[in-house]
Amino acid sequence: MNQTLSTLLFSMIVDFFVFLSKLICGIVSGSNALIADSFYTFSNFITDILASIGTKLSKKRPNKTHPFGYGKVEYLASIVIGFTILIIAIVIFLLSFLETKRSYHLWIYLILGICIICKSFVSHHTLKIGKKHKSDILVSTAHIASIDIISTTCITIIMILSQTFPSTSIFLYIDRIISIFISYEILRLAYRMLKENMLAIIGEVDQNEALIKQIEKVVEEIPHVDLVQVQLIKYGSYYKASLKIALSPDITLKQLLRIEQKINRTIKKKKFGIKYTTIEIIEE
Repeated sequence: MNQTLSTLLFSMIVDFFVFLSKLICGIVSGSNALIADSFYTFSNFITDILASIGTKLSKKRPNKTHPFGYGKVEYLASIVIGFTILIIAIVIFLLSFLETKRSYHLWIYLILGICIICKSFVSHHTLKIGKKHKSDILVSTAHIASIDIISTTCITIIMILSQTFPSTSIFLYIDRIISIFISYEILRLAYRMLKENMLAIIGEVDQNEALIKQIEKVVEEIPHVDLVQVQLIKYGSYYKASLKIALSPDITLKQLLRIEQKINRTIKKKKFGIKYTTIEIIEE
């Protein structure tokens, strides 16, 4: 099992534990916001499952029918995740208006504290591995976990204040407002995931200006090459680069082949995360 999949599996186990813990605490305490927050964590759990499936499929080797591999399966998995989160956001919004009886216990705060610590570790670890392997799914999972941490922390504080000042009803309304806000944030997350991954799956050019400039710099250092254009298309955790280069008309076929080989070797050597390169020759 590679590091990406093992990280997702670890996140999955923690998310399921945190979901059950917060759901039980939410039902016992009568906090609408905490019940809503538990469903947000459940969306993280679903995300981990679909991300694991997508990551595993995206690592399949290229073949005759899929010469550039299965990297875009990761985007398809993210689209399914987006729709799942969208449904959960609607459920959370409806739960916000339920009238419940409030009951707070010390063990609830202890469990919530453990949940926050566990999710903080998952968020940090997942983001670190995601950046290391340039995995969009892991980075997204880390950001989702960070939102979960913030919401759970805010809800816990409101619950403590509500118990400390039982005669003040404003905290009950704040609890409901937080629940609605969580549903709104999840809705925004779902929209962003659906938009970005739908554009990626239809082959939108990636606007990674920093990477494009790095490629331009190393390619233009190769003798007889005048770089015209670089386009990047993302395939999961790697890129496909399309280069347009200008060469003088007197270049021989042998020189042309050597230049193409040198460009491919140089790009691979620099470890830009580019797995496939196509080169279009334009006469000066």
